[in-house]
Amino acid sequence: MSRVRTVDPVTVGWRAIRVGVASGHAGQDDLEDVEVDCGRRCHRVHHPGSETELQLFEVQMPPDDVIPVHAHEADEIIVVVDGYLTLGARKLEAGCSIMIPGWTLYGIKAGPAGARFMNFRSHKDLTFMTKEQFVERRARRGLPEKGPNEPDLRTMG
Repeated sequence: MSRVRTVDPVTVGWRAIRVGVASGHAGQDDLEDVEVDCGRRCHRVHHPGSETELQLFEVQMPPDDVIPVHAHEADEIIVVVDGYLTLGARKLEAGCSIMIPGWTLYGIKAGPAGARFMNFRSHKDLTFMTKEQFVERRARRGLPEKGPNEPDLRTMG
């Protein structure tokens, strides 16, 4: 039987990757509890997800923080809650959303006051591929370096 689950954000703690650990290589043991205004990128998980359950987490980015070009295996929707994000030449303010298909390279930057966003995925997905890892995995899968409508990966920052 289905059940409705609610999360009160007051009961969910903020976590950040320990200083000195690369974000693309962080595991659960590399996270520490922090205050939201710790000056580092931090997140809190509202619904952890599973193979059959939805995943939802929130990310707080400090001013001018950059999440470099990367990809995930799963599709995701990002909703900007506070501040703004820059995605390429687009400025996405609070209320804007982004749908990013899995296996799509992208990077985002927080505005000068920082940004907070919600990230939704159809199932638990903790993958994080750097641009280099993405290109390598595509090559191993026998896929061309770029599709007909994709940017040239060698020129992406």
